[in-house]
Amino acid sequence: MKKSQITIYIVLGLIIIIVISFLVYKKNIVNPGPDEQVIVRQAEQVKKYVEQCLYDIGTKGVFLIGSQGGYIDPEYNEEFGDFDQVPWYRSGFLKIAYWYYEGKDISPSIEDVERKLGRYVFVKVKEKCLDFSGFTSFEGTDVSLPDVEPYDLFTGIEKDVNISIAINEFSSEILLTYPVTLKKGATTKVIRDFRSVINLPLGKDYRIAKDILSKAAGSEKYYDLSINCHSLGLVGYNKAYYFNGKMILNDYSTYFEPKIRKTFTLQFLYKDMVIVGEC
Repeated sequence: MKKSQITIYIVLGLIIIIVISFLVYKKNIVNPGPDEQVIVRQAEQVKKYVEQCLYDIGTKGVFLIGSQGGYIDPEYNEEFGDFDQVPWYRSGFLKIAYWYYEGKDISPSIEDVERKLGRYVFVKVKEKCLDFSGFTSFEGTDVSLPDVEPYDLFTGIEKDVNISIAINEFSSEILLTYPVTLKKGATTKVIRDFRSVINLPLGKDYRIAKDILSKAAGSEKYYDLSINCHSLGLVGYNKAYYFNGKMILNDYSTYFEPKIRKTFTLQFLYKDMVIVGEC
């Protein structure tokens, strides 16, 4: 046999191997095996479940942080990584923080509020959203989660897990990075990113509250809300009023949000300044 013929057979053999490999690959992509089909469905379940849980916890967190003046706990709470300690007053089950105290503006920045809300959500997600033992369809599938404690996140030790909150005018976006690994047979899938949007006007009402605080603190005698309603943006479904040293903003527009159906409130306490009137 000539050398040229041997070369031709080698080339043809390589072509056949490449074609067969491609067809096998294509078959596996178009028609995944039973384990891969199961894993894909389970991954969809995980994502849907965690994101719904994120929404529920995030909604509770936004209501709480609004009603307590931008704090999950103004008294100091290691569990939620709320290490600040500011003057506050108990009103029923709430601890309402002072924003103006002894002649100083001590209100939290929007970045502070985002961080506090994010830490609260992360702690609650760890408690309530990552237990898949009750999923009967997960039988035979190994579920692996990162060994991460909230403190690791608070101190920046853990890099693969993260949570961020973006408070916008009419919504708050929660982005959670928390790799959930599913393994069934030889098939493995990682669901890493989860997202939820809370349609509550925390950003808008926070901005209005800060504006009221700034103008009231800068007034020589008193600040009259009633003559500043339009300039503050307190029109339509918004109401603002003072009561016993407490500034209260009620946003009734959230009552019409199908998943909310209740009034959103942002409030803070103040001392040594005078606010009158209402919007």
